[in-house]
Amino acid sequence: MSVADDGKVLSILTSNQQVSLDMISRKPIEKTIDAQTVIAWRDENILFDDITLADAAIQLEQHFHVKITFNNDKLKRCRFSGATLKGDQLNKILDVITDFNNATWETKSSGHIVIYGEGCN
Repeated sequence: MSVADDGKVLSILTSNQQVSLDMISRKPIEKTIDAQTVIAWRDENILFDDITLADAAIQLEQHFHVKITFNNDKLKRCRFSGATLKGDQLNKILDVITDFNNATWETKSSGHIVIYGEGCN
């Protein structure tokens, strides 16, 4: 599978590979993943297995159809593990993952969610 950004090919992926874009350097980062874990949200459970807050935000955006951003890029690097159960509400999930990472979150009037905190090195 080919992954592109604005027409520029970032990567060609095979099974159990994922690519993300480093927002600072604008370079693609490839990694090997467990595809079943990454797509677990399709089964209504969300599994976070030693992932970054940035990757968790992507899963939550896809599952709940929301936009999530960070006030500090260092937050994106914070790692954690956990799981949600069917029917867990987004606010409950955000409370837990931000508590893990000494962060807070807020929903703006537009529905856009911002995660605040000092982040991780």
